[in-house]
Amino acid sequence: MLIQSIRVGAVMAVAAFVAASAQAGPTADAAIASCLAELNVPDEVCVCIGERAEEELSENEQAFFLAMIAGNQTAADSLRGGMTINEMTTVAMFMSMAPQECAGQ
Repeated sequence: MLIQSIRVGAVMAVAAFVAASAQAGPTADAAIASCLAELNVPDEVCVCIGERAEEELSENEQAFFLAMIAGNQTAADSLRGGMTINEMTTVAMFMSMAPQECAGQ
């Protein structure tokens, strides 16, 4: 119950960040919420990652990225079947580089 309360609080906190960011769209919103709930990084880093995912990744790559950070292995496996090696590599590189780059800003 405590973890659920913390996650709800984190999602509410991200709403303030998203409201302040005119650039955030549906993918950014979902990525930010998942980042706050699942990753141990500052809020600003989650906002940066979400916005960059929406700007830099294709629609297929965004869906796969969102499934991965949300821990939805079933969706990730299903999406992976329709992706090219290049798309999977792009997402893998994004997932390894974006948090570091966003934290350095």
